[in-house]
Amino acid sequence: MKFSIQIFLTTLFLLAFNTQAAMLSSKSADNTKIEILVTTFPDFYPFGYNRLGARNMMESHSVFENVLEKMLVGDTYLMRYKPYDDTKKALSDVRLGKADMFLGMYYSTKAFEGIDFVFPAALNNPVHLMMMPDKISLIKNTQDLEKLKGIYSNEEYFSDFMIQNLKNLNVEAVETTDKAYEMLMTGQADFIVGSYYYNYAKILEKGLKGYISFSSKPLWSMPLFIGLSKTYKNRKAVKAHLERILNKPEFKQTVLSDLKENMRLLEETTQGIVAPLYVRKSLENELTPADEMQDGGNK
Repeated sequence: MKFSIQIFLTTLFLLAFNTQAAMLSSKSADNTKIEILVTTFPDFYPFGYNRLGARNMMESHSVFENVLEKMLVGDTYLMRYKPYDDTKKALSDVRLGKADMFLGMYYSTKAFEGIDFVFPAALNNPVHLMMMPDKISLIKNTQDLEKLKGIYSNEEYFSDFMIQNLKNLNVEAVETTDKAYEMLMTGQADFIVGSYYYNYAKILEKGLKGYISFSSKPLWSMPLFIGLSKTYKNRKAVKAHLERILNKPEFKQTVLSDLKENMRLLEETTQGIVAPLYVRKSLENELTPADEMQDGGNK
């Protein structure tokens, strides 16, 4: 009997030891992963933090983070996320090594100087023309815009070469994206130039879908890159690994798929949003006396 008890206790000890050893082994394996502290824009949706379904910023991931989780992490990398309220602070911390990776940078742009770019680009961000639906079909090329008043929003991020293109078109900056939409709707501007995904999301959130049309093709495309802190100790290894992933066609395909899904979900969540007051005023201004009489007669 004593012998059986001793065997039983020995078996329990070995099981406990093996379980503890397995836990230590698992912990050790995590410790050997290359950790990457990732950040991105706080204010450039959908390339910045994804707000859909997130209760707070800590739960929000960008579209690039979602794809990297699928294609990069594996058994080698451990991604952690560091949200910021301010893009300048985020970039400053990447330069100082307080964060390792920034997602969605424009090459040869002063705002992103001092950060190591990973090639090729993660995505080309298309820049479109936005106009009133009844006027956009009249525009065949950029020469048709020369006699029109164009604007863009200072809230949006543009590359340096894009800013130069806007200057060549004599396009003026306005303070906010909402102000740009108001100026377009009220006839104070003839067209807006801006990136498609950012502005489509803004238009949905403002209840402006159907009131503003995009050009069928982009005027330009701005390559968006992944950047690494030059002080990051694992920079060379991570950069080499990222370059292999970015050269795979499925990376861009997956990003585009995620972007389209983000837009689809945003369309669902923004249904029923009432357009701003300036939309109603602009529509009222378009009514002729005959229209008003006919409308009144139907009431």
